[in-house]
Amino acid sequence: MLWGSIDPPPSSLPPPLCVGTRCIIIQLSHCDHVPYALHNFLASYTHVGVWNSQDATKLERCRHQLKIGKLLDIRRFVEGSRGSLRGCSFEEIVEECMGYRGVRLDPEVSTSDWSVYDLCEDQILQASIDVYVCFKLGVRARLWEV
Repeated sequence: MLWGSIDPPPSSLPPPLCVGTRCIIIQLSHCDHVPYALHNFLASYTHVGVWNSQDATKLERCRHQLKIGKLLDIRRFVEGSRGSLRGCSFEEIVEECMGYRGVRLDPEVSTSDWSVYDLCEDQILQASIDVYVCFKLGVRARLWEV
């Protein structure tokens, strides 16, 4: 499959991985080989993100042909004081569910060049916040049981 400018291959593993307070960003565009252990991990566990409906397809079509076992969008599962937060922004979900104001995903950072060898601090921070929040909310909602 050739990737057009509209749908480029993933530069990094979407989403980054998080367990506890440890996050890892795997830059697929710089990997000659992806270990079997990572293939197995991705295929065996539930992965939670936000606005991630395209992630599984992109990973399967990339040169590493990665498969995700179960991919869930946290927006479908979180609830706040006014009910479902399905249509809410990342910032609203964080405030409602975790009590932190102003935590948002910057669209400029999201659409920046993730294929660079050294990610900038804003990219690293945003990726870490995104995956950490989704991990914590996924654990709180016990999404591995879904």
